[in-house]
Amino acid sequence: MRETDLFSHKDAKISISCVLRAFAALAAFALLFYAAPCDAQEAERKIKVAYYVGDGPRGGWAVDWIRILDASPDVDLFFVDGPGVRRGDLAKADVLVMAGGWAPAIYDSIGREAGCARLREFLEKGGGYIGTCAGAYFAQCGGDFGPHARFAPVVSVGKWERGERAEVTVRFGERAKELAGIEVGPRKVNYYNGPLMAMSKKPPAGARGEIIARYDCAYSRFGTQKTAMKGKGAVFAGRYGKGRTFLISFHPESERVTHDIVAAAFRYVAGRAIAFKYRPRAKGAIKVGVNCYLGGIDSAEAVRALDRSPDTDVGYIADASQQNGVLDHFDAAVVPDGNFNVGKSRAGMDRFLARGGKIYAWGSGTNCVPPGAALLPCGRGIVERIVGDFKSAPPGEKNFAPGSRAVRKIGIYAGEGVDGLSALNLAEFFNAVPGTEISFLDGASVAAGGLDGLDMFVVPSGDGKKMSAAMDAEGGFAKIRGFVKSGGAFLAVGNGSRIALADAGALVPFAAAERREDAAGTEICVRFKEAARKYFDGVKPGNAKGLAAMCYRNGPLMERTGEIDGASAEIVAVYAGWYSTEGSQSIAMEGKGAAVAGRFGKGRVFLFGAQPETKRTFRTTLETAAKYLGRRTFAADYPSRRFGAEVTGFATEDLTPARAAEALRLMNDPAHEVVFVTPGDIAGGKLDFLDSLK
Repeated sequence: MRETDLFSHKDAKISISCVLRAFAALAAFALLFYAAPCDAQEAERKIKVAYYVGDGPRGGWAVDWIRILDASPDVDLFFVDGPGVRRGDLAKADVLVMAGGWAPAIYDSIGREAGCARLREFLEKGGGYIGTCAGAYFAQCGGDFGPHARFAPVVSVGKWERGERAEVTVRFGERAKELAGIEVGPRKVNYYNGPLMAMSKKPPAGARGEIIARYDCAYSRFGTQKTAMKGKGAVFAGRYGKGRTFLISFHPESERVTHDIVAAAFRYVAGRAIAFKYRPRAKGAIKVGVNCYLGGIDSAEAVRALDRSPDTDVGYIADASQQNGVLDHFDAAVVPDGNFNVGKSRAGMDRFLARGGKIYAWGSGTNCVPPGAALLPCGRGIVERIVGDFKSAPPGEKNFAPGSRAVRKIGIYAGEGVDGLSALNLAEFFNAVPGTEISFLDGASVAAGGLDGLDMFVVPSGDGKKMSAAMDAEGGFAKIRGFVKSGGAFLAVGNGSRIALADAGALVPFAAAERREDAAGTEICVRFKEAARKYFDGVKPGNAKGLAAMCYRNGPLMERTGEIDGASAEIVAVYAGWYSTEGSQSIAMEGKGAAVAGRFGKGRVFLFGAQPETKRTFRTTLETAAKYLGRRTFAADYPSRRFGAEVTGFATEDLTPARAAEALRLMNDPAHEVVFVTPGDIAGGKLDFLDSLK
């Protein structure tokens, strides 16, 4: 037999295959041996990120991006504006990040023709693009909130003004895991009028991709936006030429608990995720509030310098928040170039300067500040200027002015089932009203006669069932009814209102229309009816349409049911907007009772299904309701931060009357600036901005 006859044709194929596999293995080993140093160098090389700071990006998130990108050990950050894009500065970048703000302004400032063409060229050659909210609108090829740069094959559905500052639910699919490493399933995220995305039927040439996350909720702050949110696109991953795009409708940069989504965006567009190394607050640092409109590279560099310095602790302020007391929490305020006339917030700035605060402005920001502010030629050297001013002339004691005491006695529930944040927000409000004395009660103290001698009993939000059980365990509901019937006032917010409904304390002939358990905390509008005038000193609350914003966290949707002896009440506000993880619940919420006012016996009752206590911005409505209940003015005059005060975090979880009293003591101690801290805040890294935690 010949040697060649030992192998069949099939055997020959197998042997050749084995040889080829052997060569492939050797080649792979050689590549591994020789290429490993190059791969290591690539891994060590920082991702060059261009962050757009021309006109358009604005809001706290515009500055959040600077903070997290500059602190990342994997990022080499530089700033770019419209002229920079048009002259080709993106050639130095691996990724362009476009923050939220105002998409039409981005389009105009980057350049409708030349700038957008340069950006598309950057992507065609392999660059990456990450856009959030307005940055996502800008990249689209159609829909509302245009014009658009047309390098992503998606369009926005419906009108853009759906709502703001909402915690909503998105659901990531399997492709999110495959493409970007994001875990499959639902996530709570911060939403502020971002696009509801759908794939375009006429995509731009060279653009392709897919939606990898969709909204799993229904939300409309104003109730005017009827386009269904549930099922619409929230995150898009795609390509344009050789480059990659990642569009996010919401704001993952605003909270640490969603920074993994930011990391995933970089994993997709740049080939690897980035890590975050957060900078903690240095004890005794000067608290500096930066107005969130940034006008170019000079202003962005100033913000970066302030954030890097251990001598300054940076926070962010906006026009609306300035008139509502946010400056009370800062030592200095910075109003950079890019800001417009602040209008109503001028009064807040005047008060800030009067109590010893310092204001610094340059560029267009100089048109927004009152006399007494420091007007600078530019933002360079801002850290040295602020630190020098505070060392040479620190503010005196006049910047802390607690109110007077002991005219109206307010009891606030702080027992089983209470939402500690709601209770402490209410305590902060009443503590700032001159002429109040505050005490805290639990269920046992209510049943034992703790309401005796009080003028008003206040029930915060929380777990309605647990609070009802705690208060009624030893006849507490009877004590509450007797207190109000004899002339006491009863105020409740959120789920605290359930205590007064017909199936519980029975102070009003109303019941909850349905049980809601899906809204973690979102801003919606309520619409006050004409009937509200009789309870609000002849004035219809809210704006010209009677609309007022509040926070909603699963409070009752109230509707009338039967009669209760001695009770007369009516709905004074209805929900104008809605939020639900179930789209079918959206219509059920709209038009339902959001506030009920009336009498029980000789006493007065006011119930809010939503929560006006959560922000000072909302508390004007709370002030007027308290005026109706207490038959006197309840105008809060919040104490301001004293320079050098210790920033003290106070944990809201498991609140008791004793703990609440300790929080109140710290609020009235000029040596402390108290910040309420929830479990979510702790998970989100808020401890880095505190000197201590109680």
